Amino acid sequence: PVMLPGNADTELWVRLESQVGVSAQTRFWTPEAFLLHAHRHALWTSMGLGGIATLLLFGLLFLILTRDPAYAFFALLMTGHLLNFGQLSGDLQAHFWPVELGFPSNLIPLGPLLSLIGLWGLVTWFLQSSHRSRIFAVTHATFAITSSVVLYGILIDLGAALPLIDVLVAGTGLLVFLLTWQAMRAGVHAASLLFLAFCVPMLLVALRLGIVNGWIGWSPWIATLGPWALAAGSPLILVGLIARTRKLHSELVEAQAQSAAQLDFLARMSHELRSPLDVILGLVQWLARAHPDTARGGGIQSIQE
Repeated sequence: PVMLPGNADTELWVRLESQVGVSAQTRFWTPEAFLLHAHRHALWTSMGLGGIATLLLFGLLFLILTRDPAYAFFALLMTGHLLNFGQLSGDLQAHFWPVELGFPSNLIPLGPLLSLIGLWGLVTWFLQSSHRSRIFAVTHATFAITSSVVLYGILIDLGAALPLIDVLVAGTGLLVFLLTWQAMRAGVHAASLLFLAFCVPMLLVALRLGIVNGWIGWSPWIATLGPWALAAGSPLILVGLIARTRKLHSELVEAQAQSAAQLDFLARMSHELRSPLDVILGLVQWLARAHPDTARGGGIQSIQE
């Protein structure tokens, strides 16, 4: 904010230099109104980022307890969200980055790259029944292309990669949306939770495209929608992971119970058969000793063999 003297004409020059889109809209505030708005904005942003950080900790905790790779991808997804919106809100630069170094613009897509990798892993582990579908193959290829373009922007030229990143991320989100819809209609229970969770990012993508193209006016409150929307949608993914883990655990318990029942059945049958067979073998041995000539020519020798 720039403090201007009251009741005076003031000429103000502002120089902006950035490789990404910058909103240069002006708005005049009274000091009291600005402080109130700044406090509210910081509160809501911090609560949204705190929700994402809490989900990250839960994902790491479940990863330690279950050693399920799906929770590792969930934690990677939350890490990407945390970096992305921490950078957008300025909290990452203000509290975790040295001021004298300056924040490199090429690191801006690092958060989306981690989110893409985490999302790809979740889709792969969640929707294993859809691996043979054409939509899954197209989604897999789109993930690879989008990640390559984002990596190109980080390492080489962000300005050239940024327009492609917006289009590819929107296309990837749409494909994941269709893939989860297809799996949900096929009866995959976890896909319904993923579908609801991906509805929120799709709305954010549509909102972003509307702002970039000038269809929707930008306001400071829009900047807080990202952390809050993801903090609201990401728990559905975590609930889906927990439901998947419980289902796998129940299937494992059921398989162990069936295996134990089979072993018990075999043990009982072995005991039930062993007792009469011992009697039969004893009688055969007695007959063989009592009548050796008959034993050689009859079936007694075959029983003994």
